[in-house]
Amino acid sequence: MAKKDYYKILNIDQKASLKDIKSAYRQLALKYHPDHNPDNPEASQRFAEIKEAYETLITPDLKKNYDSHYRPTPRPQPRAEPQPQTSPSGKPTKGKNLRYNLFITLEDVVNGVDRTIRYIRNNKKEKETVQLKVRVPKGAFHFQRLKLGGYGDVTADAIGDLFVIIHIQNHPIFLRNELNIRVNVPIRYIDAALGSQIEVPTLNGVRKLKLKVCEFEDLQHTMRGFGLPDPKGHYKGDLLVHCFIEHPKRLSTHERNSMEKSLRTWPEGEMMQQYQTYLKELKGSK
Repeated sequence: MAKKDYYKILNIDQKASLKDIKSAYRQLALKYHPDHNPDNPEASQRFAEIKEAYETLITPDLKKNYDSHYRPTPRPQPRAEPQPQTSPSGKPTKGKNLRYNLFITLEDVVNGVDRTIRYIRNNKKEKETVQLKVRVPKGAFHFQRLKLGGYGDVTADAIGDLFVIIHIQNHPIFLRNELNIRVNVPIRYIDAALGSQIEVPTLNGVRKLKLKVCEFEDLQHTMRGFGLPDPKGHYKGDLLVHCFIEHPKRLSTHERNSMEKSLRTWPEGEMMQQYQTYLKELKGSK
């Protein structure tokens, strides 16, 4: 049996295509790459797992061998929580409470969401399938318990409650830190030089962000109020946009010619000017 669930690590199904595997890897690599998460050992460990999963599932022979031993990681199912069933006199006082694990996204936290759930409970001596709608409030938090009175097990004399436990899933793009979230955004050198307006993903769609001209050192920007809401609705966290300059690995002939043409008029910084002056003086002294 495989020790790690590579499909779960990449947040994909076992039937995912090669394109889906590559897409999932790119998203997660962008999020957890050590270069974008300095001094964060958890991100480095997560990236190592992601890379290991990707390299296995992208290689036909390795994937075939892995799939032959693969068993999907089971998701938690609703289960009964034992509760005191009798009073000191020995009479039944309450039915069993039930627990249901509900998985939601960060987008659900921002806007709230209605979810329809199905579970099985004991109705006296018979099994009964229950379907009901659950309202997850805006600002829900990890492991929050939503109590639904009267939806637990039913006995001849009493009925228990249903506790819906909220689990916030990992996001393919955003990293969460309490109410703040962070996203890594690749930009071009020319964007930083010109102070371009770039598009940034948020939990409520795409927003515009104006970069500062020739700002190459501090590429982190804060978008106030674009994070997660406080459970009481008093305020919102921020979106931390970490931009990093992505360099091309190769140039086409057209791109190379364009850059060589630009090189003739490329502006020089103060250090470059001082360096060129030193070279000229050095050449002139010989």
